Amino acid sequence: MHPRKNVISRVEDGIRFLGLQVWKDRCRLPRPWRVKLRRKMHEMAASYRSRKVDWHYVVQHIAAWRGHAFWPGAQHWLKSVMEDCDFPHFLVRRAFS
Repeated sequence: MHPRKNVISRVEDGIRFLGLQVWKDRCRLPRPWRVKLRRKMHEMAASYRSRKVDWHYVVQHIAAWRGHAFWPGAQHWLKSVMEDCDFPHFLVRRAFS
């Protein structure tokens, strides 16, 4: 058996399953994923403002992260990250429609 993957812990701590932290009533993206997404979105917003990338590229990137965030119910968090990155609000609404 694997020494780190075979752990006895409390149910209240949740379990790691397919890279997510899972409890009986909720699921959450791991903190490193959330930190990486926030950093990448800020970099992408800067690239979009300086016209290094177009909106189509940004939407593709957002769609990929939405796919990851769909099951853990992090859509509201992803939307707040986008609003925090100073994307125009009409573009944020379009990306989440």
